Amino acid sequence: MSTQTEHKIALAFEDGITKFIPCGEDQTVADAAYQSKINIPFDCRDGACGTCKAFCESGDFDEGDFVDDAMTQDELDNGFCLPCQAKPRSDMVLQIRTTSVLAKTGPETFNATVTKVGPLSETVFELELEVEDRERLNFLPGQYVNITVPGSEETRSYSFATGPQEDKIAFLIKNTPNGLMTNWLKDVAKVGDKLEFEGPMGSFFLREPLQPVLLLAGGTGLAPVMSIMESLANDELLDVPVRLIYGANTSEDLVRLEDI
Repeated sequence: MSTQTEHKIALAFEDGITKFIPCGEDQTVADAAYQSKINIPFDCRDGACGTCKAFCESGDFDEGDFVDDAMTQDELDNGFCLPCQAKPRSDMVLQIRTTSVLAKTGPETFNATVTKVGPLSETVFELELEVEDRERLNFLPGQYVNITVPGSEETRSYSFATGPQEDKIAFLIKNTPNGLMTNWLKDVAKVGDKLEFEGPMGSFFLREPLQPVLLLAGGTGLAPVMSIMESLANDELLDVPVRLIYGANTSEDLVRLEDI
């Protein structure tokens, strides 16, 4: 009995929502999306209309059959594909030309438990979480989530400061005087507390590193860059130099230096 290789496809929608679907090598991306109950745009499913045309941010695929009216060879050479024809040869990230709402999908909600909380400096808090059903949480390095501040109905957006492969996730949060999240972190939060977040979201994420990589970070903007660097550190095929420029107002505000 043969086993089919399955790849992870990230569908990045125009409203910043990203959905991950499994897709076999003998399956088109459009069929895989349909099976996952995500309605990405298409009309013909024969490579003839071009309605489903998407830009492939990273990954390899078998382009399938199509006509020039749907997609030109030049577009293919520049990274475009037709999901109704494309079959993955690796994990892929695709820009989908519609919103998650129109695709009848949206961000997922996750529950988590605080495993570490406290200041890293006078201006930066660290919040570490253990997520229920961790295998459901897929994200691209650099993306963010909306965390509901415990005791309120308001949310705050924070980027992952850990790579997608880590069991626990962490965030770097700015100490904002009298801020809703800051007050919770300073006065209430403790290990074992429960909270909820939605995501992943955002179009700032690591692309396939084919050229030298320069990363710029200031203050708590280090968080998404930490996620990117952890992913690069685990990339066995990485063969380009990676440089980081990281700044803060004072030397005491520089955090996670040992990890860097």
